Amino acid sequence: MKPDAITEFLSQVRSRINRGILLHVGSRCLLAAAVAGLVWALAWRVFGYAAPWVGYAVVAVGALVAGVIWMARKRRDVRHAPLAADQAFPLKDGLGSWLDFRSRDEDREAFHLHEGIMATKVVGLDPSAVPTPKVRKISMAGGLLLLGVIGLALLPHSEAVRKRLAQEEMTAARTAEVSRQMEEAVEELIKQLSEEERELLDEKKLREWSKEIQQTKDAREAEKQFAKIEQEIAPG
Repeated sequence: MKPDAITEFLSQVRSRINRGILLHVGSRCLLAAAVAGLVWALAWRVFGYAAPWVGYAVVAVGALVAGVIWMARKRRDVRHAPLAADQAFPLKDGLGSWLDFRSRDEDREAFHLHEGIMATKVVGLDPSAVPTPKVRKISMAGGLLLLGVIGLALLPHSEAVRKRLAQEEMTAARTAEVSRQMEEAVEELIKQLSEEERELLDEKKLREWSKEIQQTKDAREAEKQFAKIEQEIAPG
């Protein structure tokens, strides 16, 4: 058996270990993101609102960045594969010793003899027998929570909130239109004033009155503004 068989076997072991770490990290990031998304959704849903999508985007990006950093720190290199294989199979630290001898770059008979023995032993060993973290339960929990988050995210505002928002939009549109019409009416009135009337009326004050109606979504505030303007332009 060629010594390359050891290198190939350890490469497969390393790939399996890193896939296991990826699933481990991914499942926990999924669970964390699902919990954070659920909290975000419920925090708005308690008041009848559908949570803004930007919150879900922040959670998703945060989980992705955390996962990449975590994976980069946990990812195993060539030194870990022999140790994992020695523990998974009855090799008695054979692969660890082989890597140690090889790293010294020693061309000795003892090393070649050991290498040949280990190359023979790894034949028929299944890299998939190397244990990896169990992630099924965590993945299922994260997936179920994620489905719940998606369901909450797709729900619209409550009926009461939709009515209030519609009323606010209507009030804002009304005050904006009244303000525009009043400004136009005041400008038209100023054009029609005679010289005597111009001396009695303050054009600047008239324009200030016309601009006192500010766009608002609050119906009560709008009514107060209308009443105030009516009092100011009413005959004294």
